[in-house]
Amino acid sequence: MPESDVFRLRGQRPVTVILWGVALAFAALALALGIGILAAGNGPAAIVVVPLLIVAAFLAAMARRLPAARVEVLPAGLAVRFPFAIDETIPWAEVADAAVVRHRWWNGLGIRTNLRDNVALATLPGPAVAVTFRSPRRVAVIPWTFRIGARRLILTVESPQRLAEAMCSRLEADRRS
Repeated sequence: MPESDVFRLRGQRPVTVILWGVALAFAALALALGIGILAAGNGPAAIVVVPLLIVAAFLAAMARRLPAARVEVLPAGLAVRFPFAIDETIPWAEVADAAVVRHRWWNGLGIRTNLRDNVALATLPGPAVAVTFRSPRRVAVIPWTFRIGARRLILTVESPQRLAEAMCSRLEADRRS
């Protein structure tokens, strides 16, 4: 497959570095609080330490997997890979449209939703591709817990215009055949 069919998320490297930093900060905070609680004899440190370590582990896992996040235009469909949210190839028959939209900073970063039918997988604000599906696709907005039937998926990829054009030309070719 040509490299032009693979679209990475914008800002993957700085977001990954930030995730690693925050994960380490949570782990250091857990360690410091645990030592402080034990030294002061103020009860079981696990009540404070364990939740912080769980958050640190999740952030570290996200940072480790984020570099593999991508969108690919394949003959079989649109492959979307985003850690803990979606990892599937959506057949072209299920894709209704693709358009370039603007993802605003106040819409947030990471896995974002309106809790109805819209999910954004956003690494940076700015231009993005909105993919509209013919029927809802299951996307995890809280990993392993809460999934949304998304009719619209917003992806903050590098070269969003090129991705939208590639998708639209593929959809047009499918409509003609």
